Amino acid sequence: MSRSPWPAETTTSILFVLDASHHVEQQHLEDWLDRGAEKIDYAAHAERVVVRIADSPETIPTDDLKVALDLPPETLVIPVRIVWLKGLDVKSTTPRFRDLIFGNPRHPGPWRARRVLRKHPRRAKCISGTPATLRDLTDRLQHRLGAAADADQLAEFVAGQASIALDIAERRLRGSRYKVPRRVAKNLLSSHAFIAALGELSESTGRPVQELQAEANNIFSELISVPQPFWLDVSYLLNRLIASLGYDKAIVVDEAALQKVRETAKQ
Repeated sequence: MSRSPWPAETTTSILFVLDASHHVEQQHLEDWLDRGAEKIDYAAHAERVVVRIADSPETIPTDDLKVALDLPPETLVIPVRIVWLKGLDVKSTTPRFRDLIFGNPRHPGPWRARRVLRKHPRRAKCISGTPATLRDLTDRLQHRLGAAADADQLAEFVAGQASIALDIAERRLRGSRYKVPRRVAKNLLSSHAFIAALGELSESTGRPVQELQAEANNIFSELISVPQPFWLDVSYLLNRLIASLGYDKAIVVDEAALQKVRETAKQ
């Protein structure tokens, strides 16, 4: 059973950010939210906006979100998403050959998603990221920029924070091996120190700041990799195959010590 994202306080104004790639995911999330609201008899105002985060976490479309952010500062922003599991009894995440043909089972298209919901509904886990108020998000962004943010910057920042919160929640189901850096270039480009450095470089070289920003974008796209969980699994499969050529299959492992390493890595 997916945990309800609704807060205990039933008078709090809420903005749900639905990370839905298509109408099937959106409808499933909407139904989940409706059931939660009905269960606690939620009385306050709750807005919903669809933002396709998982499709392109580095360049999230924020036009709809920008409009939706015209809400009171105490509004609670709660991102939600569906995590598609390969199977409730499947421990291995090793990719199958059929996945290369039919597509990533973690991001099924409308037809495949509808089929999973009909035959194996428990494989679709609705999750929510850690909520934050609009005031808190605005203050964080202002601290990062060193100045007041405009509507475009705020929408971009809120989308990025929603993406991070959902990734953290999803790792609780999938495992920490899928932890990858997100929006590194975006965060660097929007930082106060980087903006100030571009201004100084513009003055010393005579080149426009916009031209320097465009060049920085191109450089970052070449330097910063964006790993995908599916291809991390493919890489794991290949690395395991290569390692097995040089080592015995039966490896002696201190499970207790290994668990300590896992806990340390999580922190």
